[in-house]
Amino acid sequence: MFLQERQEKILEYVNKHEKASTKELSQMFQISLVTIRSDINELDRKGLLLKTHGGAMSLLGKFDFETPSFVKDMINVDAKKKIGEAAASLISDNDVIILDSGTTTLQVANAITKKNITVITNDLKIALVLAEKGISVIMPGGTVVPNIYAVSGTDTEDFFRRIRANKLFLGVDAIDFDEGISNRTLRDVGVKKTMIDAAKKVIAVCDHSKCGKTVFAMLCKTDRLDMFITDELGSEDRKNLLLKGVEPIVTSEKIRKAPCGEENEEKDREES
Repeated sequence: MFLQERQEKILEYVNKHEKASTKELSQMFQISLVTIRSDINELDRKGLLLKTHGGAMSLLGKFDFETPSFVKDMINVDAKKKIGEAAASLISDNDVIILDSGTTTLQVANAITKKNITVITNDLKIALVLAEKGISVIMPGGTVVPNIYAVSGTDTEDFFRRIRANKLFLGVDAIDFDEGISNRTLRDVGVKKTMIDAAKKVIAVCDHSKCGKTVFAMLCKTDRLDMFITDELGSEDRKNLLLKGVEPIVTSEKIRKAPCGEENEEKDREES
């Protein structure tokens, strides 16, 4: 396993389990303690995880920590691509859509094949991807957030209050199927709320690592969504969504019996 691939696997493992010891990682990846310590030191230096005595801790577990874009780019990439493809398949000719900022919505942009649509986004990376495809892109004014590459602020909110769209693809930091959707910082809550109000249909997109969790700032109740696209979904969570009038779309063929996002999951079964 190459150095970069190994460090990505270590980061993915630590983020999934929130913390891990050097001994645990050494056994998991069949490499020496010396190599594991070196990898942890490098990932800590890059700001991707937190080095601790005897191991490492995920930064994603910090309640109000805004994860840098380059860190998100390394997490659950395959799952996000499949979610992006599923979301893009819902876009129709002549649609006006809003793409929220984020790495999952970036994968939606990557998967878009329709040309005769208009996309409104506050994400600089998404705007660049779509502009290179020849798609009509509109961006609001606002202040660019360092390391996130999105615009935010009162100017951004004012812009979204003035427009209407067919569909919003909403990025999610965390979703609890009872409490609702929450965001890691207060800064973007106002922008996201105005996006939701501007769209006829609200489609949330996120991988299973965001499910069953709550972070710092509440955004909206789950029943404010029309659709929810993810890669894995527990049968109880699916039922909960349907009861709230939310249509779930799951990109994998299997669903878990345990609630989405739980660490102690039961054996997967084929979805009927």
